[in-house]
Amino acid sequence: MDEVRLLARSFQASIDAMRASEERLRMALAAGRMGNWEWDVRTGRVGWSPDLEAIHGLEAGTFPGTFEAYERDVHPEDREGVRRAISRSFEGGGDHHIEYRIVRPDGAVRWVEGRGKVFRDPSGAPLRLVGVCTDVTERKQAEDQLRQAEERMRSVVDHVVDGIISIDEQGIIQSFNPAAERIFGYAATEAIGRNVRMLMPEAYSREHDAYIANYVRTGEAKIIGIGREVEGRRKDGSTFPLELAVSVFHIGARRYFTGVVRDITERKRAEEALRAASRAKDEFLATLSHELRNPLAALTAAAHVLKITDATKEPAIKARAVIERQTRHMARLIGDLLDIGRVSAGKVGLERERLDLAATVGRMLNTWRGSDRFGRHRLTHSLDEVWVDADPARVEQIAANLLDNALKFTPAGGTIRVTVGPEGGEAVLRVADQGVGVEPAEQGRIFELFEQGREDGSGMGVGLALVKRLVEPHGGTVTIESEGEGRGATFTVRLAAVARPEQAQGGEAAVLGARSVLLVEDNDDARQMLEAALVSGGHRVRTASDGASGLALAAESAPEVALIDIGLPDMEGYEVARRMRAAPGGRGIALVAITGFGRPEDQQRAFAAGFDAHLTKPVTAERLKQALASLA
Repeated sequence: MDEVRLLARSFQASIDAMRASEERLRMALAAGRMGNWEWDVRTGRVGWSPDLEAIHGLEAGTFPGTFEAYERDVHPEDREGVRRAISRSFEGGGDHHIEYRIVRPDGAVRWVEGRGKVFRDPSGAPLRLVGVCTDVTERKQAEDQLRQAEERMRSVVDHVVDGIISIDEQGIIQSFNPAAERIFGYAATEAIGRNVRMLMPEAYSREHDAYIANYVRTGEAKIIGIGREVEGRRKDGSTFPLELAVSVFHIGARRYFTGVVRDITERKRAEEALRAASRAKDEFLATLSHELRNPLAALTAAAHVLKITDATKEPAIKARAVIERQTRHMARLIGDLLDIGRVSAGKVGLERERLDLAATVGRMLNTWRGSDRFGRHRLTHSLDEVWVDADPARVEQIAANLLDNALKFTPAGGTIRVTVGPEGGEAVLRVADQGVGVEPAEQGRIFELFEQGREDGSGMGVGLALVKRLVEPHGGTVTIESEGEGRGATFTVRLAAVARPEQAQGGEAAVLGARSVLLVEDNDDARQMLEAALVSGGHRVRTASDGASGLALAAESAPEVALIDIGLPDMEGYEVARRMRAAPGGRGIALVAITGFGRPEDQQRAFAAGFDAHLTKPVTAERLKQALASLA
């Protein structure tokens, strides 16, 4: 009897232990959001635990118990994958394992992980598929967020302009982004797995390992977290300046380094160009000071000579010549400076007309012959008729600047040759000198602003820059040829040639005879000097110092030409021109504006007021003669 009771108690203890084990398993499944299932292949019945029903969003005991009911809960996009996984398990492909989505009755989508084992009969045919399902939605969401973050980071790394390279403690390259490929010329597959020293010139590669070893040993960050300029080496062996910033990171116990590199070649070039421009500017300002002080000193001395000497004596005559020459020189300097500023800013328009380039250059040469501009230089020329569509004033300015440059750099006694003619559909102007020449290295920048291109530093480096900026708007080119120092230079301007107008007459226009001229100018010195220049040219001149007097004289004398200053004391010259035009006989008067303002808008305003020509002060006798001749 006692044995029966002992056996009963033992059996009860086993049952209690089993129930406790089942309860622990149930609690473990519930804690891990896990449910168990069993599929009887022979009967087709599927059994789910209450925990699995809860995962699927079902009340306990409501699962229909069929494979079809289970499959309806599987997300439509994942059903085929579930079927294939089950088939592989039945066919002997190992334990069942798959992750897929389910759709709950309320429409919520959850991720589950299924793990199971196939039990078979002695013949190997499957009997049951038994396993568990775990809700892994939070893990899948975290993985998805991590993947998106990695993709965003990869996108950033792949599209930044800076190279990003990571290495381990031994200097072995672990990653190499597309920007690094562009900078160094290596494909990522060529760089990853090799030592980063391959990207450094020898001097830097020797230091690299020592830097890393010192940091690993002491933690002293000599290059970590510090931007610095170093040199890189490309695949082709060329070196270049780069900016490098290094940081450190850990993955587990392993330490890695990331280098962010930027090719600063263009920045270095720009910095050097800026330094060169600054040097050129300083040289230019020093030269400008010198160029202006010289004529001012000469003018001061000449004015003193005129003050103490009889005007008919030789010293006074020489002083007047000095004043004329130095005034012209200063006007040229200031004019070039103003013109280069306006042309560079695109504020100078072109007043194009069809003209004979040879005749235009010839007139300029004849004007210069009448002065002492050539000094002891010898001029030869060959001028063949060729027509262009250009601004005559700018063409003369181009030729004059080239000729002035040749005179400046050709020693006394040297020859300057000017040629004009057609070449292959182009009109070509050449000015060749026997001067100091230009070294090949300097020829590429001889037309840059403030570049003298000569060792003696003479000139301001403005004239040739202005030539280039005047030629190009005409659609032309200007080039230099020189065999080097002491071998002279030839400057060539090419413009598109056009057909000769039918009405054009060969040769220069005849010089006009004396004209009756009205001069309206409030500055006494300027009025007297212009009057003297006009009278010496054979013209009949009457003068007025204000607008009202000028209008009265115009009505009284009916001049052929009226030279009118714009800045008059009682009214602007524009108003004088308008009233003079409106008066009887005013249409027959050629009106010339004389002003210190030479901008395109100033010229346009003058023409709108009725002026026929626009002269910018100071007005030389040669320029006045040309203006009167052009007003035929």
